[in-house]
Amino acid sequence: MRWMVCVATAACVWVKSASACGGLFCSVATTVGIPIDQNAERVVFEIGEKSVTTHVQLQVAGDASDFAWIVPLPAVPTFGTTDVVWLDDLDAYTSVQFNLPQADLTGCTNPSAPRSQGGMCTSDASESSMGVASFDDGRSSMPNGQTVIHYGTQEFGEYVADVVGSTDTAAVVEWLQEHDYNISDNMIPVLSGYNTPGMVFAALKLSRPNGGEALTPVRFEVPGGEPCVPLRLTAVSAQPLMGVQVIILDDQPWVPSTGTFEEIDPDALSLYPDGSTNYFAWVARRTAEAGGQHFIRERVVTIPEWRKPYFRHTRASRYYTRLSPEDMTIDPIFVPAPDVEDTAAVDLTDHAPLWGCLSSEELAARMPTSCANTFCGDGATCVDGFDGLTPGCVCRPGQVVQQFLDPAGRSTVTCVAAQNPVGVTNETVGAGSAFDPCLPVDCGLGTCVLRGGFPTCACATAALAYITPAGTPRCSARPKGAIERGAGALPPPRWYAPPATRTRPPVPWPIVGIVSVLALLLIARRLELRRRARRLRASTAGPRVAPVQRFG
Repeated sequence: MRWMVCVATAACVWVKSASACGGLFCSVATTVGIPIDQNAERVVFEIGEKSVTTHVQLQVAGDASDFAWIVPLPAVPTFGTTDVVWLDDLDAYTSVQFNLPQADLTGCTNPSAPRSQGGMCTSDASESSMGVASFDDGRSSMPNGQTVIHYGTQEFGEYVADVVGSTDTAAVVEWLQEHDYNISDNMIPVLSGYNTPGMVFAALKLSRPNGGEALTPVRFEVPGGEPCVPLRLTAVSAQPLMGVQVIILDDQPWVPSTGTFEEIDPDALSLYPDGSTNYFAWVARRTAEAGGQHFIRERVVTIPEWRKPYFRHTRASRYYTRLSPEDMTIDPIFVPAPDVEDTAAVDLTDHAPLWGCLSSEELAARMPTSCANTFCGDGATCVDGFDGLTPGCVCRPGQVVQQFLDPAGRSTVTCVAAQNPVGVTNETVGAGSAFDPCLPVDCGLGTCVLRGGFPTCACATAALAYITPAGTPRCSARPKGAIERGAGALPPPRWYAPPATRTRPPVPWPIVGIVSVLALLLIARRLELRRRARRLRASTAGPRVAPVQRFG
C-alpha cells in the first residue's frame, strides 16, 4: 500500500492506514493564560512522478516563538521554505470568480459601483529556497533507559529541525523537551498512535524570535503517496470554524475520496454593496450540515503552457472548508480524477444589485440581514438584534460563546461545546491567578469560563451573545422585535427572491425613450397607410348612380 502525505497547520505524518492520517501540533504556550492556537491553514500539494512536495502556510494566534511542530514521517524528509509570493500568486490564479449583476442605473448621475474584482499581478519571484537536510545517525540514551536516535539538526529559513526516533514515544517527547521544544507530556498518547516501526519524528521550532511577523511557509518533499489533510490531529489545537484551503497541482484534477463535496450554489449566496458575498458563512453552515466531512470545490482550472514554468503543472484543483474541532473526525484523502472538467465562474448576474443609483429605502430593502453573514454553530440560533446590523447568537445548553476572527479578519462569535472533546490542553490554565484570561472579560448575563486557556462566555438561558466593540464576547437580554434566523448564513426572503420572481434591474431611460418613439412612428405609419388605401378605393370605384324610382 502506498504511503500518504498528510499535512496540517500543526503537523504532518505518513502512515499506511487511511484512517490514521496524522497531523502537526501546536503546543501550549509557556506563558500562563496565553496559549498557542491554530488560526488558519493553507496547504498546497505538488504531485511529482515519484514524490509529493507539500507547502504549508501557517498562521498562529498567540506568541509564535512558543510553538513547535511535530511531524511523524516514514523517512527523513527534505526541508525548505517556500516563497510566499508564489503561494499568493497561486491563490490569486485559482481564486473563485463571481460574475456580478449590472448596476441599477435608473435616474443615475453619480452611480456607485462594487469593489473591483481585479485580476492577478504576477510576480517574477523565483522558486522556493530549499535547504537540503543532511542528517547523521546519532544515538543518545534518556534517563528512562530508552534509546533515542537523533538523525541530525538542520537550520533553514527561520526554523530549526531535528529528526529523532525511538520505540518509546515518551522518550522522544522527553528528548524534545530537553532540547527546548515546547511540547507537553499530554501529547504522548496522540503521538504514540504513529510510532510504528520505521517511523521518525521531525520537530520544528523557530531559530530566533520573529517579533510577531508572519511565519515563512514551510516546504518538504517525501517519496510517493496521496495528499491527505490530518484534521483529526489538527483538532487538538484548532480554533472554531477554522478555514482549511487545499490546492493540488498536477497534470490532472483531484477530488476528495472521503466525505462529500459540492460546487458553489449561487442561489444560496447574498450580495453586499461592496461586491462581496456571504460565502464564508455559507461554507461553515454547509459543512456543519454535512457533519464536518465536507468540502466546497472552489475551482478546477487549466494552467496554460506558458505559465507551467512558474507553477510547474498544468491543472490546479482547489477546495475549501470551515469546521470546528468536534467535526474533525476523519482525515480527508484526495485522489486523481482525470475526467473532471474546469469549473466556470459563479453566476450571480440574476441577483438584485446593491449598487448604481439606489435610494436609501431601495438599498435597505435589498440588503441582507445581519445573520446572512453569520453562522452561530450547529444547533444554535442567530438573531438580528439591536440596530439590525449587529448579529447575536443564542447558544443551546452545553455550549459557550467564543470569540474568533473570521476569514475577513473581523472579530465575531460562535457557539461551541463547553469543552473541546478532542483537545489536550488544560482547560483552566491560569484560572484564579493574576494572569487569568477571564479578568478583562465582562460576560454580562453570563459567566466567563476558560476553554483551552481562552476566555469564553456561558450565557444565561435564552441570552443573546454578541461581540463588543472591544472584540470580546458578551451576553445580553434579547432586544424586543429581534428576529430569529436559524443557525445563520441563510438568505432571508425579504432581500432574495426565487429565480421566477426576481426583480430585474430597470431598463435605462434612453432605451425606453427610443423604443417609445419608434413605436409611435410605427403606429402613425400604419394609420397613414390605411388612409391612403381608402382614398385609392374611392378613386377607382367611378361615379355613384342613384337608383331609378318607378311610380305606378
